[in-house]
This record gives sequence, C-alpha cells and structure tokens, in this order.
Amino acid sequence: MNLPSRPVALVTGSATGIGAACARLFARNGWDVGVTWLDDETRVSAEAVVAECVAFGARTVLVELNVTSDESCIAAVDSIASQLGHVD
Repeated sequence: MNLPSRPVALVTGSATGIGAACARLFARNGWDVGVTWLDDETRVSAEAVVAECVAFGARTVLVELNVTSDESCIAAVDSIASQLGHVD
C-alpha cells in the first residue's frame, strides 16, 4: 500500500529572517522542506535552519540557490525533487 507523500516546500531565502521562519513553520506543520543558501555566510545559517526543521520531523534538503539565475532555480528544484520526490 502506498502512503500519501508529505507536501514539499522550496523556501527561497530560507537561511535567515522571514524565509527561515517560513521553513520552520512548514516543517512544524508536516511539510518536508528545501532550505536554500547563496554564499558561505548564508550556508552556515541555512545549516542551522536545516537542523531545526529536522528536529520538527521534516525531511530537509539543503541546496544552493541564486534566484537571479534560471539555471540555479532549475537545479534547485531538480535537486529537491530528486531527493524528496516532488516539490509543491
């Protein structure tokens, strides 16, 4: 029997501020989460957000994302979908 999959959110800017709060909220409410980072500074923050999301029970993927680049956006979605099954 196939169980329904959990919804998956890709949250841009999820290393800090409102994006991080959104990632935590999705995780707390039963979603799996793609957490993004842009540079070395935000990667460290994003890793902390990943740990918090995992503590809420979410499967969480950490991906590099530059939203000004189509290629980066496509790669981020592809990475999350391949690891978590889809992106909602």
